[in-house]
Amino acid sequence: MDLGYGKKTNFFLSLPSNPNFDKIQKKIDAAPQGFMTQVIHSAEQVKRISEKLRPNGFRIIPCILLPTEKNENSAKFLQLDWSGYKEDPAEFIRQIHSISGDVLITSPSDFTFAKETLKKI
Repeated sequence: MDLGYGKKTNFFLSLPSNPNFDKIQKKIDAAPQGFMTQVIHSAEQVKRISEKLRPNGFRIIPCILLPTEKNENSAKFLQLDWSGYKEDPAEFIRQIHSISGDVLITSPSDFTFAKETLKKI
């Protein structure tokens, strides 16, 4: 999307981690470059979204909350079940990236763990 002044901006919209595709049709019709998901907790969520939207040319950027004690309050607030990747978050990140081609990692309360995890990737 060209906003003038010779600068280009990528237009992404947010997407629930378990979207109802009929209810998000207006977002699809807006023709963004892609979608950033709310925090996901399983590869199945990303597969479902990617299978539906990537064939139409949309980029999918899944958001992953790193599983640390310091991030537990965030996980509880989001009702996130990270039991499937708590033991090896680096592998989970690699798996999600292999499905979607992109990933956004968040660790609002534990920057040290985020840095350590990124070194493992």
